Parts: sequence; structure tokens; C-alpha cells
Amino acid sequence: MEADFSATRTLHYGPLPRHWGKLALGVLSFLLAGLFAVTMVHRRAFLCDRPSPGRGTCRIVSETPWTATVEHSFNVSAVREVRWRDTTSPKGGKKGETVLVLASGHEIRVATGPQPASRAAFERIKYFFDNPGEATLGERVAPSAWFWLGVLLMLAAGLVLLSMFARAVTAFRIELDDSGGRLRIQASHHGVHGRRRQLDVRGLREIFVETSSFIPWHAKSSSTPIPTARLLLKFAGNRTVPLTPGFLENPAATVDLKNELGSALGLWHEPEVQTGESTRAADDEPMLQDPYTDVDAQLAAASQPERFSWKVHGRRMLLLGGVLLVGSLAFLLVSTYLTGETGRLTVRCEHRCRFGATECLPGGGWSSPMKPGAYTIEVWNPEVPGNWQKILVEVRDGETTQFICRPGR
Repeated sequence: MEADFSATRTLHYGPLPRHWGKLALGVLSFLLAGLFAVTMVHRRAFLCDRPSPGRGTCRIVSETPWTATVEHSFNVSAVREVRWRDTTSPKGGKKGETVLVLASGHEIRVATGPQPASRAAFERIKYFFDNPGEATLGERVAPSAWFWLGVLLMLAAGLVLLSMFARAVTAFRIELDDSGGRLRIQASHHGVHGRRRQLDVRGLREIFVETSSFIPWHAKSSSTPIPTARLLLKFAGNRTVPLTPGFLENPAATVDLKNELGSALGLWHEPEVQTGESTRAADDEPMLQDPYTDVDAQLAAASQPERFSWKVHGRRMLLLGGVLLVGSLAFLLVSTYLTGETGRLTVRCEHRCRFGATECLPGGGWSSPMKPGAYTIEVWNPEVPGNWQKILVEVRDGETTQFICRPGR
């Protein structure tokens, strides 16, 4: 019982490796899951209100739980035709989109997505514009269920990695009772003490070290194995009990613990100094070999620092580079969705042009990410009143719009 346990000596076993890589990968998985989850709350909506025939407004809106930004709006009466267009995804999947043809001749694409959902959206949009009695229309495009599955998998991976890091034992505290017949063992997880367990060591005959080794999953099969060891207590009847669960990665500390614990339990003592006469007598007899000598030599050799290997460390650097690359790409993807700038406009100026506060001279140009929608670019044209001719340019979701800035005919 804990109440009658009086510790007279305390031994420390450790420190043991902390495996910071698991913590880093777990935190990274959680961050990626959070970033992707933020992008999933972003939706694109096509909303129309028609209070009476011949009136009403349609809006293309970028929605989040906190904001709703109108990217483009136009009158319902400006739509002359509703078309269906088949498209394909970069992976070859079937997609589709609804094309609204305005009276000005410009086209606006809405409800883009995989079939058959995009086809059903087209039917609803067409029905709204073909029936003036319909008052409202609302079509929203949200990320697919596969996106949710990816986020859940990243969360699960992060939980597993963080759990493995938190459960890793970094040290042991071993206390010896004043009676010498019991041990109290307590594991430490990164400084947090775990449960205490008691072990009855009455009848202990021997303490010995069992060795093993393993090769990390990210290393080559020909790499030098990492030595491990555990301490076994041997009782009467050849019954063995491990002092600690599993093999641990500090063989030198295991050997030190064996020596300290064996001395504390009185299993062996320092050899006595022999006289010359007793030494000569002992030379005539076969010397007893220390049963721990081979194990100590094996562990000492295995625990020597491993020679630097470009192959092993090169793979580790490649792994780290891959993780950083994936994280950077994920951040770019998330930032793109958060800002809503999922299209790009590239302008090449053949005449003097301006777009907002930006002005471009002949021979110049610019390219920038932009939100999908219709934008007005002004071109210098001496033949029009006011000398600035306005040209409507449509930026499409997920595409790069190429525009040559010159006066229209």
C-alpha cells in the first residue's frame, strides 16, 4: 500500500528521447486542418430578387459566416439568354456551368461545379428567368464532401501524433522501500508525472539487460539501427518481469540503472582486494566471467554516436522540405479563398489605359489576382466624348483572363 511505503533511496532512469518531430507534425496537421476548414466556410452564391415582372436585381456574392461581399450585380431584365455549357476539371471529371448572356453581349458564368449538381442548378436558374412570376432565386456553390473528408483525416492524423508525443515516457523515478522488498516506479511524460505502481522484489535472483534495435521508418533499410534496451528482473522459477514497459532508446542509462539497482538491492558488491597469495591461488582456478560483461560491451558499442550519413540526413531534409512545401501551398490556397481572389486579370497595353488608380502606357502591362466578376477598364480614345472609352472585362473563377487594352471598334 502507498501509506506504508517509506522510500529510502531514489533512482532516476533517463532522460529518454522526446521525439519533437511528432509534436511538430501533429501541430502542423492541426494548423492545416484549421486553414482548410476556414476555406470551407467560404461559399459563392448567385442571388436574384424580382419584386415584380420587369424589375429586380441579381447579385454574385462571396459569403462567409461573418461577411457577404457583392462581387457583381446586374438587372434581371438585362439577361437575354440562359445557356448550359459542359466543362471538365483538370483531372478529367465532368463539370458544367450556367452562362448568362446579357443584352450588352457579355457573358457571366454562375453555378459552376460538378455534374449533376451544376445541371440541376442550371434548370432552376433557367426556370427563374423563363417565368416572370418567380420572385426569388438562390444558388450556392460550396466545397465538396471530399474536402470535408480531407479535413477530418488531417484532424485524425494530428490527434494521433499529438497523443503519441504526449504519451511518450521521458524519464522514470524508481524508489526503494526501507524494507528492501518493494520498488515504487513512476513514469514522467515531459515533466508530468504519471501513475505510481509498486513491484514486489522479494525473491529476486538476477537483473539483466535485454537489447534490441530498430530502423526509423524514414531511414533506409541499410541504415545503422538505433539501439534500445530494457531491464528485466528474474525471480525464482525463471519468472521474469520487465521493470519498464517496452524497449527504450537510452541503452547507456539502462546499464547505469542496472548497476545502481543491483547495488541498492544487494545483488552484488565491489570485489575485495586480494593478497598476492590468494591471487596466485586464483590463477590456478578458472575465473568466473561476469554475466553482464558482454551486454555492457554490446550496449557501449551500440550507443556510440552514429557516423554522419548524407543518405539518411538527405532524406530527412527532403521530408522537411516536403512538409514546408505542402504547408506553403496550403497557405496560398487558403489565403486565396479567404480574399476571394480566385481569378486573375492580365492586361497588355497597346494604348494608354487606366484601371482605378492604376494607369498603363503603351508597351506596359500588369497582372494581378482578382475576385470573379465584371470590371471596367478605360482606354484613351480621341474619337469618343470625354476621350475615355469604357470596356467591360469579365474575370472568371479559377481562370486567367487575358486582355489587350486598345480602343474598341
